[in-house]
Amino acid sequence: MFRDLVRVSGCDPKSNGKRNAIHSVDIDEVIAFASSQLSQQHPDPHDRALHVQNSIKPFGVAFHQSRVGSTLISNLMTVTTTESLQNRVYSESSPPSTAVRQYCGLDGCDTDGLATVFFVMGLGSGRTYGRNFFKFQSILCINMGDIVDSIDAVTSVIGIPSGAAPSSHLPFVFVYRDPVEVMMSHFKDGANQPNCARGKSHPNEVEKNLLRDKSANEVVPAGSLSTSEFCAAHLASLGEYALLALGSHPEHSRNGLMINYHSERHGGLVESVLDTLIPNFYGFGKKKTEAWRERLEVVGGFYSKARGTGSVDFEHDSEKKQEGASDEIRRYAAAYMEPTFNRLVTEEEEKRLQLIVVA
Repeated sequence: MFRDLVRVSGCDPKSNGKRNAIHSVDIDEVIAFASSQLSQQHPDPHDRALHVQNSIKPFGVAFHQSRVGSTLISNLMTVTTTESLQNRVYSESSPPSTAVRQYCGLDGCDTDGLATVFFVMGLGSGRTYGRNFFKFQSILCINMGDIVDSIDAVTSVIGIPSGAAPSSHLPFVFVYRDPVEVMMSHFKDGANQPNCARGKSHPNEVEKNLLRDKSANEVVPAGSLSTSEFCAAHLASLGEYALLALGSHPEHSRNGLMINYHSERHGGLVESVLDTLIPNFYGFGKKKTEAWRERLEVVGGFYSKARGTGSVDFEHDSEKKQEGASDEIRRYAAAYMEPTFNRLVTEEEEKRLQLIVVA
């Protein structure tokens, strides 16, 4: 996770007590400097746009429902490399979420403002890192469509029209999981205040709709709900936002992929990454994917969030979660999350069929 990198870097004021450990720069100055450098290196606007699309713009991003194995996907992306081309993977880094708070409101987002952040985060010397990948915090699903649009517009940051180079729309994935298993992951070890309950005092618009009393056509106050009921509504809302993003624009429908944590038909996340995500969806091809297979399977065998000296071997826990679920969790998972889950499954199956035909 990105916060681990910050923690061990020696630059985190929370860790070393030094307020001046992190240096701030004006983002406009960074963009002006980068634009000047790129203009010198690539005088032709078409070549410059291609460079931005190929080296600065991410080759893919991942959104998720929270506690569904998405960190594994970002870990797997770190090993899809060659000797001359490495990936820079941002796993829940803070700048995008900070930018969303600044540039997004009830009426949508300033995509040009968001684009500047992704442009700056994609900059590099070009000697080591040649591709960028982002895995976002689950709460950013609310702004999924605008985030994707802002990354697609990244060439405009340095004044290059989007039509100056061949169109290259951003592939994005949304990782989800069986409703009961997601709920159990959030209430692990009997948590009284799980992450899914953080927004209980200020529910988002989709949560309000899910909580609407159908008979009275009024929104049920979130404060009157149990923690588990609100969590079910919140987790369902993240899936609904993913479906809304798919339907908001034809390019989103073509370039978005839903991925189930585990299904009887497609196996687990590692299988989905190896068989579909990398070769077909991100377009690396089967030959490269097979060359990476051993490394990918090794990474997939470790618990993706293991830290310190604890157990690092991955163990499948779906059956354990199903067996340990209370009647209350099952009831709310079925009422709020199951309809969304079924629609996500349908979307995934349709897209996988399209990818097979294209491949």
